[in-house]
Amino acid sequence: MKKMRCISTFVLLLIMPPFVAGANEIPPERLFKMAKEEQAAFLETLQTLVNIDSGTGNEDGLSKVENILVQRLTELGANVELKPAQPGVGNIVLGHLQGAGDTKFLLMIHYDTVFANGEARRRPFRSEHGRIYGPGVADAKGSLALILHALKMLNTLDYNDFGAITVTSHYPLAAAARMTSDNGGIPSNFSKRLFK
Repeated sequence: MKKMRCISTFVLLLIMPPFVAGANEIPPERLFKMAKEEQAAFLETLQTLVNIDSGTGNEDGLSKVENILVQRLTELGANVELKPAQPGVGNIVLGHLQGAGDTKFLLMIHYDTVFANGEARRRPFRSEHGRIYGPGVADAKGSLALILHALKMLNTLDYNDFGAITVTSHYPLAAAARMTSDNGGIPSNFSKRLFK
């Protein structure tokens, strides 16, 4: 477990520097301490996500993960939009955080898995010999949990020296990236804002 916690701390620290680069008032030791303190919550989020069956096309499971994502992003102060993930089921979740700086970030992740319904019950989240197991733990619910907890750390720091951070989440990523309107595949105004 100690090795796993060190790895999760390291990964949280990896995702933070692009946001806080140039922020001399935040010492690296403080970020490391915060990441260590965030480990238990990160693992709890990961366990919750992994133990939900959310295979591609599993509307019930995708809805459960979507609700968690919307709640967490809203709690972090994001403006959250839902766009239908047509021709699939569920929604593309778009969370937009406005900062006071210039640099814009786009974080893209999917939350469906390749596993059949019942897989989360058959082999739920577990930790063994410093490793984490369960359906979607690496692809990509671990990354989803990292995004949520990195943003939580920024929120705790009251750090807003970025132009905007947009989180887009669902499957397929190509659909989320296009965010096309119904009029002949012309990109929507939202996607134009995303990719400026």
